[in-house]
Amino acid sequence: MKVSDFVEGKLMEIGATPEYTGYKYLVCAIVMSMQNEYLLNNVTTKMYPAIGKRYGVSPASIERSIRTVISAIWYDGDPDCVSLWDAAIRCSRAMRSS
Repeated sequence: MKVSDFVEGKLMEIGATPEYTGYKYLVCAIVMSMQNEYLLNNVTTKMYPAIGKRYGVSPASIERSIRTVISAIWYDGDPDCVSLWDAAIRCSRAMRSS
């Protein structure tokens, strides 16, 4: 299974749908960050421009579209799944920093 397929499956579980333009950008951003964690510290200066170049749009458009799909997940997605993912992310960050 490709990493992007796995990421898409997990996003669909929490309520993201491909009807949003930001969906494909978010998948790309997650895959990129899995391949290079350094990008998480340089989202606006490195990641968004790289995704923008790939899709032929501005970094500002990438950011806006990703924010839109994330907002849709928070407001329309499955609250139990979103809470579980939030807890998992916080746990992962805490483990990395210790």
